[in-house]
Amino acid sequence: MKITSNLITAILTIVIGVLFVALKGGVIGIAMTVLGVGLIVWAVLDIIDKNNTSGIIKLVAGIVVIVFGWTLASIVLYVMAALLLVYAIYQLYELVTNKVKDVVKFIEPGVMALIAILLLFNQGGTIAWVFIVAGIFLIVEGALALINCIKK
Repeated sequence: MKITSNLITAILTIVIGVLFVALKGGVIGIAMTVLGVGLIVWAVLDIIDKNNTSGIIKLVAGIVVIVFGWTLASIVLYVMAALLLVYAIYQLYELVTNKVKDVVKFIEPGVMALIAILLLFNQGGTIAWVFIVAGIFLIVEGALALINCIKK
């Protein structure tokens, strides 16, 4: 039973990785649609159970997610990018004020600042790159898990 569960998890991880690489940012659109439809179905079930307030809230949320999904995702990405940039600048400031001489310590906040700037000014390209890298990691992780299952 445990091996079957691990095998299914490994295969699903590989499939999700392939989808990330192939569809890139399109995965967000699919996820938003699935989330919106799920909320609408949940709303209908709530309304059937006479939970009208909860059902209406979920129905409106589901419609908003489906109609404005990319806009919401884009807003969230801008906010995250701004917060990431502020945090990276803060870390760089701390390193400079503490007179850290080790250049390696500057790499992490430097990379964070670069990612934040890319997200602020080139969301489409950055999202595609992030999904490709994440997809490759998922494929490798799934392949390693699959090899592990086969060995057992």
